[in-house]
Amino acid sequence: MQGFPYSSVGIFAGKIVRVTESSYRCKMTDRVPSQQYGVLPWRRTDSLEILLITSRETNRWLIPKGWPIDGTSPSEGAAQEALEEAGIRGVVSVLSSGSFIYDKKLEGSVSQLCRVAVFPLEVNEIFDSWPEAHERQRCWFSPNQAANMVSEPELAEIIRGFARDQSAHTK
Repeated sequence: MQGFPYSSVGIFAGKIVRVTESSYRCKMTDRVPSQQYGVLPWRRTDSLEILLITSRETNRWLIPKGWPIDGTSPSEGAAQEALEEAGIRGVVSVLSSGSFIYDKKLEGSVSQLCRVAVFPLEVNEIFDSWPEAHERQRCWFSPNQAANMVSEPELAEIIRGFARDQSAHTK
């Protein structure tokens, strides 16, 4: 399967196709993904750091994300989710760094396919208490560590690409 990237999501014959790094086999689905918005929280201390949070149910490491919020732009809604889920505030980009698709686990064995547009958020406030503090952990990672911690290959690639772009801008 030369020509396919390490991990990719795309449209083929009108269906969502995911090529995974573990099998290089295409998974096709007729399900249309629901839209969500998320932030890639970052800061620069001695080096670039990425903030990840845990999911409420499975304790997987991920970024703050959620459903569209009426009356807000996608990036503003994503920043609101960051405040609620991670207790952070900052300057959010209006430009997305990319998107990824994942299966959101709902009640029972039901899941919803979601596409998440990711907006970088430079963190300038970190709160000791926040609405979901009792349900989640948060931790700063190097970009490489963060990319290795998340389960979604497309999100890992967004993190790596953001780190490359930041590195190019600081030189």
